[in-house]
Amino acid sequence: YTSEKVKELLLVFAASVLVTGYITGSKCGVVGKVLKLNEVEMTSIYYSNSGNLIVPLVTFILGKEWVLYGCVFMSVQLVFLWTHGKNTISREGKWDWKKIVFNINMISVFAGVVLFLPGSGFRKL
Repeated sequence: YTSEKVKELLLVFAASVLVTGYITGSKCGVVGKVLKLNEVEMTSIYYSNSGNLIVPLVTFILGKEWVLYGCVFMSVQLVFLWTHGKNTISREGKWDWKKIVFNINMISVFAGVVLFLPGSGFRKL
């Protein structure tokens, strides 16, 4: 745990948010209309099963110390999936923030961040 590692993780977090935001707002909607994809099919284009893909690939190619960065991406994907993805699949026009925030997946992400940051030198930034 170093302040340098936290800065790197924040950079990965920002990049993950930008990439995921770009993908969900990009031309996938046009492709979906041309191919007549339904909401579930479109959501599966937006959000990969990154847990099954990222961890083994990153471990094999880059080494296990790089998995932490992949976990940041998976966490961002999880947040987008349980907000934008849920809204897309359920066809709800409004956001139910109580259901989003108190979803066990979101609680797990928040708990992981809370447990990681205090021991990582975050206060030294």
